[in-house]
Amino acid sequence: MNKRRVLLGLLLWVTANAYGQTHCDNRKIDTSATGGGWGYGLDNHRYQADSRITPANVQQLELAWVFKLDDKKDPHSFPLVTRDSVVVGSRSGVLHALGKDSGCLRWQFDAGDDIRTAIVAGDGGLIYFGTAGGEVIALNLADGSLAWRSKVHSHFAAMVTGSPTYHDGRLYVPVSSFEMFVAVIPVYPCCDFQGAVVVFDAKTGKYLWHRNTIDEPAKKVGTRWFVIPRYAPSGVPVWSAPAIDTQRAQIVIGTGENYSAPASANSDSIMALSLKDGKVLWSEQFTANDTWNVSCETPFTANCPENAGPDFDFGAPPILHTLPGGRDIVLAGQKSGMVYALNAKDGEEIWRYRSGRGGKLGGIHWGMAIDPRKNRLFVPISDRTSSWIISRDTEGPARSGVIALDIATGRELWHAPVVGGCNNREDCHEGVSASLTSSAGLVWAGGLDGILRVFDSATGEPVWSFDTWGPLTAVNGLAEGGSMDVHGAYVDRAMVFVSSGYNSFDQKGGNAFVAFRLPKE
Repeated sequence: MNKRRVLLGLLLWVTANAYGQTHCDNRKIDTSATGGGWGYGLDNHRYQADSRITPANVQQLELAWVFKLDDKKDPHSFPLVTRDSVVVGSRSGVLHALGKDSGCLRWQFDAGDDIRTAIVAGDGGLIYFGTAGGEVIALNLADGSLAWRSKVHSHFAAMVTGSPTYHDGRLYVPVSSFEMFVAVIPVYPCCDFQGAVVVFDAKTGKYLWHRNTIDEPAKKVGTRWFVIPRYAPSGVPVWSAPAIDTQRAQIVIGTGENYSAPASANSDSIMALSLKDGKVLWSEQFTANDTWNVSCETPFTANCPENAGPDFDFGAPPILHTLPGGRDIVLAGQKSGMVYALNAKDGEEIWRYRSGRGGKLGGIHWGMAIDPRKNRLFVPISDRTSSWIISRDTEGPARSGVIALDIATGRELWHAPVVGGCNNREDCHEGVSASLTSSAGLVWAGGLDGILRVFDSATGEPVWSFDTWGPLTAVNGLAEGGSMDVHGAYVDRAMVFVSSGYNSFDQKGGNAFVAFRLPKE
């Protein structure tokens, strides 16, 4: 594999330097077949049923091409893959539509702010994504022209980190914020943002309704230093893609911690909302009184709540699944390291399992995956430490890696450690924080150490890997690979796409968007 990588790199280097960025022909993008958003469908399974990559041929995967996203080293976006193209966003706010076979450029759109979500397809050739500036944007997939754009929230710190979910002409947008970082400023009157789900008409961008995750508005609850007001309840952001339960006409979301005290009832919870109007149908809280913001990790603790909590968000999207006997359940993974199975009807707990030690960076950070045919749940475990983030209320030793559970019982089937890949690399960490992806017989895991690993889903045995760390020759220059985090790998029929270089939390940044493929027949 190393020899093939060197030869391909030389070829790409010659091409890039001789001709610069290659542009595709003038044909518009084929919009007839597109991917299923962040979760490969409304249920957030993260399972690619159509992949031709199997345990028998995965070792034939080869590097196809690399695209340099931009000069800012922190890619967040998850691609949309069509029959002939790939659409992916960058930290600088540029959305790139690339030719699937070669990485050639079809079109670009400058959103003006960090693109942090999956690129989601709707009807009528429209695609959608969210930004760190708190906007949701709709484009025409064929040529990248703007259809509409809208702010999702009135708060200055609101952002869209969780991917929108499209269903039946509506776009369901989760809203989070960076106010927990602003709280580091000692004179800031903390805190009054409240998480939400906001719904738009997907064709026109017309606002339809929203539901806050907190039942009562934030109000003044005291003062600091005689003059600076304190506000609560606040926080309870929605960090991830909503799941849509069409049978019960409900949206299922996970929430985060409160930013200030006192806490509220829906923090660190799994909630079900009515598809029609956002009415709360049920809500189950798993960590009570979790009040925390980033000031608690700094010398500037003026805004840190007394008796600060462990920051055990549900950052991973909930998964919907039907057991062989017909019972519908919700699967939820928390930064505490706990996995829960709930009754989809009322949120009643069925089982729970401690998969890892847990902590502010996971535990389970960004997303699980399942094999619905085999009734297996695959859980990424970070369990990493940080030089400036102190994790509280953790339990047991670190189990950094990937774990498989039987969905019906929560019984552990196997544990595949992800360790030993750093080899004294600077800003390198072990474990899996990024979302997993599942396909026929395989589990795909992007490591904090920059290595994309594939495991046999039946046994947990490693079957293929590729190290993206360091310089990578791209079709448009020299890219840099680093830590893998957030969205993880997109698995297509015969290709795989992954971003490398997430530089938050002492991790190595980069700007590489990497494509792999099976050899063409």
